[in-house]
Amino acid sequence: MGKQDRHAFRKGKRSELVALQALQRLRLEGVIRDFSFRDEPGVDFKIQLPDSREMLLQVKSSHAGSTEHRRRYQKVPCVIVRYGDRQGKTPDPDTLIENVRESIRDCIESF
Repeated sequence: MGKQDRHAFRKGKRSELVALQALQRLRLEGVIRDFSFRDEPGVDFKIQLPDSREMLLQVKSSHAGSTEHRRRYQKVPCVIVRYGDRQGKTPDPDTLIENVRESIRDCIESF
């Protein structure tokens, strides 16, 4: 595995951890019933909604990755963990988690 591949792998795992924390908050709020980690092609999490429906979710760390995912897995919603804004500022961890939490909520509302 090359240096760029290792960096992308670590960034992807870090993004999954951010999403995991966002999902934990949504579960505590009652927005979702539960969730499980699924490391499958096109799917990182399976989310159980309060009405017993299940929604799959993919987490990406870049717009390019999200675009590729949407092309290949059109029925699986995708959220992007944005580590910086256009000025290069990195949000604090809590803001990062809250941003992803809101993105997941948006996916649930449109599911």
